[in-house]
Amino acid sequence: MNSARDAALAVVDCITVGGGDASYVEEAEDSGVIIPGYRVRADSEEALNALDGIIEQCDRQHAFYVNKFFQLQPKTQEARDAYLETQLPLIRACLKEHGYTTDAKATPDEVMRQAMEVRADTDNSVTCDRPGET
Repeated sequence: MNSARDAALAVVDCITVGGGDASYVEEAEDSGVIIPGYRVRADSEEALNALDGIIEQCDRQHAFYVNKFFQLQPKTQEARDAYLETQLPLIRACLKEHGYTTDAKATPDEVMRQAMEVRADTDNSVTCDRPGET
């Protein structure tokens, strides 16, 4: 995670040099994976919009690919997969409760994909892909 943290900190420095106000943050996923990132503050929506180009340039220059590799690395994927396995019974039960059947032989990814499709098809009214929020 150090390189992802370092990349996020570099984005914060870059935005600050570019005239923005940014800080380092860490977001914890339900899976336990910690995602290093940054938050940009501005006095108004207009001020934030004025920083869009700087933010995009700084992110692309310092963090975009590092973050992508961090999130796709085997250790991160394994943590997410393990968490999904624990949530699978809840996701299946939620889908069943809302009238959707799941294939008993479907992989965890296939069940999650079905739950995400249901959320999209129901305009976010059925959120089985987010078991803690249903």
